[in-house]
Amino acid sequence: MKENFKVFDKAKDIPNEWNDFCKDNFFMQKDRLEFLENVNPCNQKYYIVYNKENIEACFVMFPFKYEFDKHIKVNVKLIFLPVSVADPGIVAKPNSKELYKCLKKIKGIKLILSTSEDFKLINGIKFEGNPNCRLDIKWNDLDQYLNSMRTKYRSQMKEILRKREKLDIRILKDNSKEFTNEIYQLYMQVMSNVDYVLETLNIEFFRNNFSKTMVYEVDKKPKAFMQFIENDKKIICEFCGFDYKDRDKFDLYKNTLLGVVIYAIENGYKEIDVGQSAEMTKMKFGAYLEPKYSWIFYDGSKICNKILEYILLDKNTHKEKCNYNIFKKSSNIK
Repeated sequence: MKENFKVFDKAKDIPNEWNDFCKDNFFMQKDRLEFLENVNPCNQKYYIVYNKENIEACFVMFPFKYEFDKHIKVNVKLIFLPVSVADPGIVAKPNSKELYKCLKKIKGIKLILSTSEDFKLINGIKFEGNPNCRLDIKWNDLDQYLNSMRTKYRSQMKEILRKREKLDIRILKDNSKEFTNEIYQLYMQVMSNVDYVLETLNIEFFRNNFSKTMVYEVDKKPKAFMQFIENDKKIICEFCGFDYKDRDKFDLYKNTLLGVVIYAIENGYKEIDVGQSAEMTKMKFGAYLEPKYSWIFYDGSKICNKILEYILLDKNTHKEKCNYNIFKKSSNIK
């Protein structure tokens, strides 16, 4: 029986129709997938699922040992991008029967990360993932942004701005030449201080030609950076780094966030995708939470499926997130 999908080992071999189907997902474009192959090779494969001649799904998959909690690590086939951003590594029509048939033919446990609410998977087990943070840009200048805030949060923002005055801020003209190992070590400090990461990227990722890098310096020494993408009318925050010993002295992390907000306002952007970590801090800048979901697909015995459901049971019981009332006119900024 003829397969309803095609598999490619190299992104350069993917047909151009992939790009058209995945046009709204920045890192799912062929040239970026080729770049990720070079800087983060992880035996990734590329699948196109068809319904007759029409595409129903495109996804990236690679083997991975996933940590469901501190005591449970499972070998899975991970459907995700080889870089930890908020967009998923799959674009698919909801409840696609052809995607279901394809996943059934792939051995092992399939884990899909970071999908939106409209993604549906036949016979999949759904659980809550880390929410993404988004900020709608509604202001013409920084003063409007600050004046739209309630007194408490405006005062906090002014304190961040006061510390910002002690920092020299510049945008690198050429990441390939100017993103030094000294800047990279700020990212490595962050990686060594987080509980769990899917991957640690090498310096070559940050020397890409599709991102802007905003660097914060004191006496010509880098203290923090934020790397982000300009994608149409939206900014996508990727990764940051900062010097932990001076983090509080200069409010480094908050200043990297504020720097992107100021840049977006000054350059006419409509939205910032601020990423999936430190939600409470980002909400104090006015961001709202966008739910994200993960899915398990395992065509095994009923007993195995029940065990998986039991493991994931607490994943669907997140603590209620605090909804900060940042702005004067509305408690919900979306």
